[in-house]
This record gives sequence, C-alpha cells and structure tokens, in this order.
Amino acid sequence: SMEATAVTTLFPTPPACSSTKGLTGHTLGAAGALEAAFCWLALTQRRLPAHRFDGDYDPEIPPLPLVTNGAAPQRRPRRALSNSFAFGGNNASLLLTLDHPTE
Repeated sequence: SMEATAVTTLFPTPPACSSTKGLTGHTLGAAGALEAAFCWLALTQRRLPAHRFDGDYDPEIPPLPLVTNGAAPQRRPRRALSNSFAFGGNNASLLLTLDHPTE
C-alpha cells in the first residue's frame, strides 16, 4: 500500500504499473535482476508486462492503472523503474533509460 500511495502522490496521472512476481513466483536472490531484465525488455520491445491480477481491489490501496493485457503503450516508453524491497529493509531502485534521438 505504501508504494501505491507514493505513486499516486508523486504523479497527477499515475503511469502504467505492473508486477511480474505473480508470473514468476519469488526468485529470492535473483528477484531484482529478473525484474530489471523485465524492465529492459519492456523498453526495448515496447511491450508492458501484464500484471497478473484477480480483479479484487483492496479498498485500502489507492487505485493504480494496472497493465492487464500486456498491450503496447500509446507512446514509446523511455524509462522504467525497477524496485526491489527485500528482507530486513534492504531496498534498491534502478531507473533504466533509453535514448531515442530520432523519435
């Protein structure tokens, strides 16, 4: 819920959000690297990974625009943020950026 609150507070129009953990399970030590790889693929392939979602919203969490169909975004994405929140408060964020000078 804290992550959703941060996104809705920072962005007047929240960006598309997804999570791949529901598709891969928890890969423990490889989770951050796998998430970064998914972000890189989303940028280079111009496809947003679908969020595996049962459709049951938690009323305590602010609503986010979850990607449910793996569709191509309206605009070519230039940035993707990969967050890793681990045991014991070990947290990391990686911002991946592509440069598209011709677009």
